[in-house]
Amino acid sequence: MVNLDGNGRFLISKRLLKTAEIEQDIQFIGMDDTIEIWSPQNLKQTLQTEEEFGKEFENIMNASDAL
Repeated sequence: MVNLDGNGRFLISKRLLKTAEIEQDIQFIGMDDTIEIWSPQNLKQTLQTEEEFGKEFENIMNASDAL
């Protein structure tokens, strides 16, 4: 849960910024009522390439066909 200030902003503590390795730029990823805040370089390392995603999706679909 996040509390907003009078201008609709929220502050991220220096400890959390350091833990997330966020220096200047950030990227948001959100779904429903959840938002993740990432440093761009860490997000890039975490996300799969299109090729990796396609292979994993194909494996999942082939596994569900066997059921």
